[in-house]
Amino acid sequence: MTRNESIAKAFNSFNGTNFEVLRLFYSENIEFIDPISHIHGLSQLEKHYEKLYLNVKKISFNFTDIYHDRDNCIACWTMEISVKGLNRGRLFQVDGTSVFKFNSEDRVYYHRDYFDLGQMLYEKLPLQGVIIKVIKHLLK
Repeated sequence: MTRNESIAKAFNSFNGTNFEVLRLFYSENIEFIDPISHIHGLSQLEKHYEKLYLNVKKISFNFTDIYHDRDNCIACWTMEISVKGLNRGRLFQVDGTSVFKFNSEDRVYYHRDYFDLGQMLYEKLPLQGVIIKVIKHLLK
């Protein structure tokens, strides 16, 4: 399996409970960073994902571009997600980029996600979302 296939499989087959997917993709000493979290270790990452996926109704990732340089990888993606309590449970999209670093066993030991937290969360909250949309409109 190529790295591109490995990345797509890990993200699109994980459902919040099938941790073997994570164990095949990440190393034990994974460092994970996103706009909300900074996590060290696979067991902590599993707990993090388990909590995140509790309210996820549907999620999928479309990887638009993946760039490699030896053991480093940058992946551009669009996530389509439906979450209880956000956006009235309706599907919405979030664009992002992930940086992966692979070890000699071809497992990820460093994963950093870059995405707009407003697009992901703030704009989807009932009252706050309206306020942010008004502010964005005023700034145009």
